[in-house]
Amino acid sequence: MARRARLLYLDQHDLSNIINERVPADVIRDLNQLIADGRLTLVISRTHAFETARAQDEAFRMRIADFADGIPNKLWLLFTSEITKAEVAYCLNVGLGYANVSRPWPFTRSILEYCSRVPNCDTSGWDESREFRGLVGFFLRDRSPELHRPVDEWPAFLAFVRTLGPYTTPTEDDQRKALAQHMPDRTPAGLFIAKGAFEWSVDLGKCPASTLVAEMMDVVKRTPGAKAKPSDMPDLNHIMAIPYCDMTTLDGQMHGLVLQTSSGKLYHDRIALNVAEALDKLGLSSASARTESG
Repeated sequence: MARRARLLYLDQHDLSNIINERVPADVIRDLNQLIADGRLTLVISRTHAFETARAQDEAFRMRIADFADGIPNKLWLLFTSEITKAEVAYCLNVGLGYANVSRPWPFTRSILEYCSRVPNCDTSGWDESREFRGLVGFFLRDRSPELHRPVDEWPAFLAFVRTLGPYTTPTEDDQRKALAQHMPDRTPAGLFIAKGAFEWSVDLGKCPASTLVAEMMDVVKRTPGAKAKPSDMPDLNHIMAIPYCDMTTLDGQMHGLVLQTSSGKLYHDRIALNVAEALDKLGLSSASARTESG
């Protein structure tokens, strides 16, 4: 049986490094060959498009978009809120004893088709062959404060939280209660759900991405030395890929913070600091192949 392609999620920093030719040529050759051979699938997300739209350099935005749209056989990671809903719905269905419940698979081949089913995502004028550019254009058009304020004000918000005195880490019950708010309105059988009555069904172990993000928020809030910058907010979205991808790249600060979480310690073999390290840890780089053969 043919082995499935490994899933690699690159954060925005690594996409930028590829565009700016800051990744060694042999690593790029490995990356392109692995994708062409069907051994590696790159995963991108709405968060990449959002960060690209926030870049001031229009030429750079277009280069990122052209690169992303040109990735063969890529997968899109679903929106963060949709991943949380899928994880919580999975917990609920398992808890209620429904048979043949599938674990969440938070990916789609077409973000255009997916966005057409998501409220407030305007897909008018999108080109099917340039979905990433279409999503970047959506974010450029939608400059609403609600979209950008949480990112722009993140450093100030975090500084304020740290002035409030001793920070109390949320309990598992607190986390279950928060996640229960994302339950579907009805069961698969069509029965209405009183969300408060089913908090017990939320198994944090079955909500890996949502739990990791909650733990990351906790670590960031209680780590005074963690320098806050607006890009931290999108980075918190990027880490939702970790439980579902074979490898995810993170910048140095996020990499260190993930390893401080209870969940993140489970994923130390699935996070890397750059593209070269990611391929090496997957055993897919030319260098690792030479080491094995030697």
